[in-house]
Amino acid sequence: MKFSRLTLLTVLLTNATSTQAFVTRNGLPKVHSGNHYMSMDMDATPPATETVTTAPPAVQRRVGGAPAPVRYSDFLKLVDGNEIEKVTFSSDGTKLLAVDTDGGRIAIDALPNDPDLLTALTTHKVDVTVLPAQDANGGGLGQLAQSLLLPALLFGGLFFLSRRK
Repeated sequence: MKFSRLTLLTVLLTNATSTQAFVTRNGLPKVHSGNHYMSMDMDATPPATETVTTAPPAVQRRVGGAPAPVRYSDFLKLVDGNEIEKVTFSSDGTKLLAVDTDGGRIAIDALPNDPDLLTALTTHKVDVTVLPAQDANGGGLGQLAQSLLLPALLFGGLFFLSRRK
């Protein structure tokens, strides 16, 4: 690397004892650099540790955007850490699909009956939706026939009117 002469001169002329990383100590090897003696401060006390807060558990991303299964306790930690943005419950309330702040999807297939879950979600400003219940008959062919009946009658009537000439 190229250094300017002014930079090199400044580094060489600065007092090495003014920095915390290099101080003279007894018992440590000393490096002679001009008029200055420097040694690495290996015996320094470690900095005071602050209270460690547990980070929310990391959600493993799946290929293709498939939702990652998460334990319920980890999901609650994510909610408490404001990592969940949106939650969708199944109509029967036994399944849950959530979206975290990074856009990852989270799934819980066996949701316990926890009455405090909804209050925890609303206090952390999570968007909550519930899917509507589906009909017991499931739609199927009957619903398909109903949706095609009216257009078929209209086209049939137009066909017969055009053939009357």
